[in-house]
Amino acid sequence: MSEESPFDLGPSFPHSGRRRVAPGTSILLLGPAGVDRREFAYELLAAGQRRAEGVVLVSTDVPGVAASGAYREVTGAEGDDRLFVVDATGTGGEGVAAISSPGDLTELGTALTRGFRELADTARMRVGLLSLTSMLDHLDRGGVFEFCTTLARRVERGGMLGVCTLNPDACNDQTLAMLTDAFDVVVELDERGSEVSCRVTGPEGRSNWTPV
Repeated sequence: MSEESPFDLGPSFPHSGRRRVAPGTSILLLGPAGVDRREFAYELLAAGQRRAEGVVLVSTDVPGVAASGAYREVTGAEGDDRLFVVDATGTGGEGVAAISSPGDLTELGTALTRGFRELADTARMRVGLLSLTSMLDHLDRGGVFEFCTTLARRVERGGMLGVCTLNPDACNDQTLAMLTDAFDVVVELDERGSEVSCRVTGPEGRSNWTPV
């Protein structure tokens, strides 16, 4: 796979025409409480790990050990050295890089750099930050926006794929609009009728709602 080839979001992504995105793309995954944003994000990240890509996973609201275990259940991989987990909950544990709080952007940036270096030999990298909602509990929206734009630049420069999650009901419309501006693609999950559906907004415009 060449560095210029698109990232595949995997067969579970419901919009087949939007499954491939350019290297350097940052995705914001939105979904309210009751919709499993995290598992959906895991699938987007795991689609790359199945192709020998590395994954840097930052967990801000679930202990890193638990996040690592849940992610490995999705991938079906045990002890895969192409996964680097950052625990930003202050919990720590074996096999994760622990930082004190998702509000400490210096620590977070340093941990991300370490992850990128440790996975530098992989084919390519995907980075997931789950979730921005918890960061808003520790920082004002300006600080979170600055971090998102910095991360998006690193993703773009490195030809990576970035995935961040956010509960839109946890912030006001102004905050949501600001944070959305930091991303290239917005993927919305929502309960519509009796099922969860997905809508994508990006360079190609906005798609219709499609069942997940």
